[in-house]
Amino acid sequence: MTAIPPRVYSGISSATSHHPSHPPQHALEPSPAKWWITTGLYPQELVLTLADPVKVSKIKLASTKVAKWVIEGCDAENFQDIKTNWKAVSEKTIDDVEGGLQQTTMDLSEPHRELRHLRLIIPKGYNAFASVHQITVYASEA
Repeated sequence: MTAIPPRVYSGISSATSHHPSHPPQHALEPSPAKWWITTGLYPQELVLTLADPVKVSKIKLASTKVAKWVIEGCDAENFQDIKTNWKAVSEKTIDDVEGGLQQTTMDLSEPHRELRHLRLIIPKGYNAFASVHQITVYASEA
């Protein structure tokens, strides 16, 4: 299992909220000084697009105040197919960590399936706001 280098990410193609000081793209930055913050109400989500389809095996997430993660995957190449081609690939309820980051590893249910897009959904949180500090995607080795 190998971490996918950030250059393989096309980036965050969609997000439910945007704060000018903490935009969605910050969730992909390795710097602890950068993160994405939600701006109220749940659910919240980020859609991460990969440059090419990849057999994703797991995702590691660093966050605060997230009560549950749901990960969906899509192998669609064009935007029109993205609307309906999502499939749940992982789900996890996580404990709150007072004063620190939640470190969560999400194993995917179908690590052999190539995905082009990942939808990271926060259906509920422990506070009105949650933050995502790091997203690391791991590929299955052939």
